[in-house]
Amino acid sequence: DPSKPLVQLQFAGPIIDFDVRFPILIVSSNLKQVHVFDLRKACTNFSNDFGLVRKFENILKCNTTCISLFNDRYGFVMGSIEGRCAVQH
Repeated sequence: DPSKPLVQLQFAGPIIDFDVRFPILIVSSNLKQVHVFDLRKACTNFSNDFGLVRKFENILKCNTTCISLFNDRYGFVMGSIEGRCAVQH
């Protein structure tokens, strides 16, 4: 049924931003958490972790406003509400 979601994920706080470059999905929440998912694993594993590869705390002082994966999918850039940015590769 196309009107029903395939999967629903629960996060501790609201989602601020996300980016997808298949097969990687990266999600930033307002609780300064960053979640990295491998969608290939998610397609075969419908358990609670849904292909979660890594979960870590945001290294910026303030909340994240944007997040973007690099084209090579091995790193990302995120910006905060105070105008600072962080690069992780």
